[in-house]
Amino acid sequence: MKILCPHCGHAELDAFELIEVNELHDDFICARCKQVFVACIKNCIRCDFELALTWHVDSVPGPIAALPCRQCGHIEAQSDALDDE
Repeated sequence: MKILCPHCGHAELDAFELIEVNELHDDFICARCKQVFVACIKNCIRCDFELALTWHVDSVPGPIAALPCRQCGHIEAQSDALDDE
């Protein structure tokens, strides 16, 4: 999984998949530009699509669960259950 620095675009690899999914991590430091940023590995509970999201420290959106999946559009924070389909 590639994690792109939102400041300079440098790609960091999480080759061992050590980053906890669906949680904000606000302690990333870019190896190239040395800027701090926030990252989240978002995993969709509906389609299992996984995506690395990054933000500047001062521009993190609201709850991560409210962000739609970029593959199927599912929003985890919605009250609909997967069994309702």
